[in-house]
Amino acid sequence: MLLNNQHLINRHGNITLPWRTVLLVLIATALYILAGPAPEIFVYSRTNIASGEWWRLITAHWVHSDEQHALWDIVALVALGGYSERYLGKQMFKLLLTASLFTSILIWTFIP
Repeated sequence: MLLNNQHLINRHGNITLPWRTVLLVLIATALYILAGPAPEIFVYSRTNIASGEWWRLITAHWVHSDEQHALWDIVALVALGGYSERYLGKQMFKLLLTASLFTSILIWTFIP
């Protein structure tokens, strides 16, 4: 099955930009450039989460250990984000938040 760019064209025939995906890519890129690889304040730390640093349950999925890790994650976000945004719209943010929390809960539960 070949993929086409039909999902980028709105009902008026104009090309639409997946702005939510672009925003997330810009945030992920800026975070890596400004904070560097795996800033300690954002990484998953069971001890810190247990002491009340709940934001780590989400931010841990947005930090990268090195340039290659950041590049591959951002490429995947571009590829999958634009496609899923067409079908989910603003619900995409809720899906990402839910997926991040669910993944962290699984790690907390099954990888002590």
